[in-house]
Amino acid sequence: MYTFIAFLVLFTLLLQRWLTLRQLNGPWIARFTNLWQAIHIVKGDLPEVVLELHKRHGPLVRVGPNHVSVADPAEIKNIYRLPKGNLYQMLIAYVNGKRIMGWEGILDEKLHSALRRPVAPYYRLESVLGFEPRLEETISEFETHLSRMRDVDMTKWIPLFALDTINQIGFSNSANIMKQGRDVDGVFTLIRFAFRYYSFIITVPTFGRALNYIASFFINPRNGLVRRVVSLAHARYHTAQKSDPSDLLGYFLEASRKHPGLYNVDGVIDLTYTALLGGVHNTSSTLIFMFYDLLKHPASLSKVQDELDAAVAHGGLSYPPKWKDIRNLRYLDAAIKEAMRYRSLSRFVIEREVGPHGIQLCGQDIPPGTMVGCLQHVIHHNSTFGYDVHTFRPERWLECTDEERLVMERSILTFGYGAHNCVGQNIVRLIIYKLLAALLLRFKVGSSFII
Repeated sequence: MYTFIAFLVLFTLLLQRWLTLRQLNGPWIARFTNLWQAIHIVKGDLPEVVLELHKRHGPLVRVGPNHVSVADPAEIKNIYRLPKGNLYQMLIAYVNGKRIMGWEGILDEKLHSALRRPVAPYYRLESVLGFEPRLEETISEFETHLSRMRDVDMTKWIPLFALDTINQIGFSNSANIMKQGRDVDGVFTLIRFAFRYYSFIITVPTFGRALNYIASFFINPRNGLVRRVVSLAHARYHTAQKSDPSDLLGYFLEASRKHPGLYNVDGVIDLTYTALLGGVHNTSSTLIFMFYDLLKHPASLSKVQDELDAAVAHGGLSYPPKWKDIRNLRYLDAAIKEAMRYRSLSRFVIEREVGPHGIQLCGQDIPPGTMVGCLQHVIHHNSTFGYDVHTFRPERWLECTDEERLVMERSILTFGYGAHNCVGQNIVRLIIYKLLAALLLRFKVGSSFII
């Protein structure tokens, strides 16, 4: 009798899942379980697989029992004004089993805005430009190391550069990672693991929360990055050290003094930890992809080089290159935008939850409670970007009209979208633009640079 009841309940649940979004196509197994997504995230091919599904089935594809991938850039603004769903609680961070405040795990929009508001001014471009001298120091050191090598493995050295740079910007403390020439304390290994780990557990929430909590006892305390962040934040917080406007930790301490009800020491730790994780990952990944594609397309690389040389010849650019001088170099800007479009950092669907009244997307009615979202790779390979969207071609950003360029720029999801976009994107952009310009002014980037 009990077996029959259990079977009936299970059958009813599965039938309800199947009926909810039955009008949408997608993998058959994805109608009943999120394991389809989880498997492809582990394999690392989810974006490519979902893109192929969209080519077959159109702008809406069912990728889970209650999950829909959207491929139309015109719907981005409608999707990302929706609230986050409970899945984002999987992104709550723990250190030694203790929960620390994490923006991405906060579902309350008012609380999220209240937490973001005090620190947002520190991430504005005018504030970020205060880090330019520190960035030039790490670029100079990076160039010194490169000049001593016959062949340069950029997949090794760019992460080391990013780690030292973000350490300097974060809390005026170089970990001397480039000097040691290795991933000290396995910091970058942790960062790569963290992004893959969170991409996975967000698809299996049944286990994710418990796994998150347990993992914090074994992973976080043993990592040098975590120890350094916790130690420095505690020391400067409890000694009430005067804010140092030349680093992020100083800014965060200033925010905690102005808003003690929002940011205690754990909040400061979280802000610094998140800035390091996100900054190193986004910076190093984007730079590696960018150099890889420029080396694969030497004509584009030559055009960037020619533009820099012409700017120097006309007195519009000196060394080290300043942001005010390189921000208006059109081909350099186009090449970086194209690199961000062509290769996507996020490997999972960035989802939002449909509200109680439902929503219409791409002409289809989507019921309340459905998780809808976009994959960067899918959006970035939409025909909005041109007929040759699968080709790396910076010229697309120069040949278009102003209106077309604006549409393309609004369709780039590298740093997210709307109220939950990456708060540190100006730091990442500053590093990327200055490093590319500096290296091309100092070196003949070619076959000796290995990606």
